[in-house]
Amino acid sequence: MKNIVQLSLDSYQDLFSDFDPRAYSERGLSDDFLHELKSAVREIFVEDFELILSLPEKERNLGLEKTITDRLHEYFKKHEQFLLREKRDQIKSGLLMTAFGFLIMCGAWFLSWQEGNKMMSLLRVILEPAGWFLSWGGLDKVFFLSNKNNHSITFYKKAIKAKIVFVNV
Repeated sequence: MKNIVQLSLDSYQDLFSDFDPRAYSERGLSDDFLHELKSAVREIFVEDFELILSLPEKERNLGLEKTITDRLHEYFKKHEQFLLREKRDQIKSGLLMTAFGFLIMCGAWFLSWQEGNKMMSLLRVILEPAGWFLSWGGLDKVFFLSNKNNHSITFYKKAIKAKIVFVNV
């Protein structure tokens, strides 16, 4: 059985931002529409669903519906790719920070062999916390910060696959 998400619209304008004057094929989506859609999709645990958008019969324009459907899928794909790129960049920078922190700690360990030299001891005292900070900060990015958008990524993955259908109220 296919999961169905049904949203009721007064007009096609309800899908798009009031502040964006571009054509339907390029317009940004309304925050209200996205919020409602995300809320409805959050409760669906399978990968695919059918999005039914109901409009009054007199408001429907079959020619526009194909354009709007394409725009919605394009929007979802673009945002999924953006969030995946952001996640990948977080992981890369986290790994780089961790590696750099590890190198600094290795330098501090090397300086611990220089007994009696006060400058080397001071440098070691400065390098050790810096190395720990970079290492733990990098690991935080890899394991926690990179996952902060997982819910949005999951939403966009589902929305890309959604079959979008317009119906009369």
